[in-house]
Amino acid sequence: MMALQILGSALFPVWLPILVAPLVYLLRRHSLVAALLSSMVVAMAAWWLVNFPPQDIVLLGRPLFLSGMAQALLVGLAAWLVMAFLFSWRISQGWTLFPFLLMVYGLLVAAMLFEELVIQVLLLKAAWLVVIMLVQGGAAANTRAATRLLILSVLALPPFLVASTLIAQRLYEPEAAALTAFIVLTLGMGFALMLAIIPFHAWLPQAAEDGPPIIAAWLAAGMGGSYLVLLFDLLAQYRWLAENMQVQRLLFGGGILMAITGGVLAVTERHLGRLWAYTVLADLGYILLALSFGTRAGTLAALLVIGSRLISLLLAGSALATIRHRATTLDFDDLLGVGARLPISMLGFAIGGMAMLGAPLTAGFPGHWSVLRLLMEQGSGWVWVLIIASVLGLVGFIRAFAVMTAPVAESKMTRVEGEPRIASTFLFVLGILSVLMGLAPQTLDPILNPLLRSLNF
Repeated sequence: MMALQILGSALFPVWLPILVAPLVYLLRRHSLVAALLSSMVVAMAAWWLVNFPPQDIVLLGRPLFLSGMAQALLVGLAAWLVMAFLFSWRISQGWTLFPFLLMVYGLLVAAMLFEELVIQVLLLKAAWLVVIMLVQGGAAANTRAATRLLILSVLALPPFLVASTLIAQRLYEPEAAALTAFIVLTLGMGFALMLAIIPFHAWLPQAAEDGPPIIAAWLAAGMGGSYLVLLFDLLAQYRWLAENMQVQRLLFGGGILMAITGGVLAVTERHLGRLWAYTVLADLGYILLALSFGTRAGTLAALLVIGSRLISLLLAGSALATIRHRATTLDFDDLLGVGARLPISMLGFAIGGMAMLGAPLTAGFPGHWSVLRLLMEQGSGWVWVLIIASVLGLVGFIRAFAVMTAPVAESKMTRVEGEPRIASTFLFVLGILSVLMGLAPQTLDPILNPLLRSLNF
């Protein structure tokens, strides 16, 4: 009995969101009640993870352990969800958002509690399937985004399972170079599919175009963030993997490809959701680049980018949700002059999106600048190519702003209502927070320093 009580206490952040999800589903049409209850549940789960992390607990013969990186991510995602839930009460993203994201959060916590890659991947796949239903719920007549996400989840599972088996085998053959190379290959394929590494990136722009913007932002923040934690933990757990030159070359090449292509594709886009999605890809490129250095400074830069990424995704995703809710579309051709009716939303989208490109005075600048500085210290000529790509991405935003601020007859704007006061206040506060993070990144030191010590690779 005592053992069951200890296990139930350790799994409290897992079973609480999943257990409450059916109740929230029944209350889904009462959006304020559902939003408040969902926010309270994830806040309680995060508080429990901070104060009572599992220690020396075994489930089905497998120890439960929460790494410092996983703990920080889960607490950050809980705060992210609290704000997203409250925002979605006013700007609806679908009635099922509240219960389904509660289930997803519980599954993410469960995945992070296990150390075995195969269990982590299977639990993350279950969470992924729930998110697919949310994406499809925002585009009932269009299955492109949901279909791509489903195909992706199916294709990515075998490489991770094979890699998990080979990692266990390598313990008995530590000198087998061919085995190590194949592990790197399978892991690279799995992470490329799940992190939307080019050329496997098409699902993210499609989800941003077809699905609810908050859900598209969650795909990058919650689901993408979980796979980034898996990558961090693998590099921290297996020194032979972190020091492997093939891994460093893959991270560097993937980072360069993402950062450049994301900016180039953004400049030609004429849909706000897809424009934003390409900047998300560019931002991910800087995280991969930072990890490729294999140094403490590189790891710190990666953590800075990830921290700013969570804020920027929520800010830009919320702004897109408001614009889509009021203007009913995100196509440039139908947004002519809407900036006059939605000024705070346009500003929030600008700050959140340009932070993904590392624009000065935004949350993304310190991390992006740290990566560029590390490249300059190595004398790499890629610095200038990355800067040009970021400038091209900023041009894409300037084109969007030009459309939204273009003069238009008042009679053509009668269909666009103004911003809800609660939503505009929410966006304004997040925008100020992003700017403050860009001006004073040292305020994150109490969080980043313990994470650096826990990673140690």
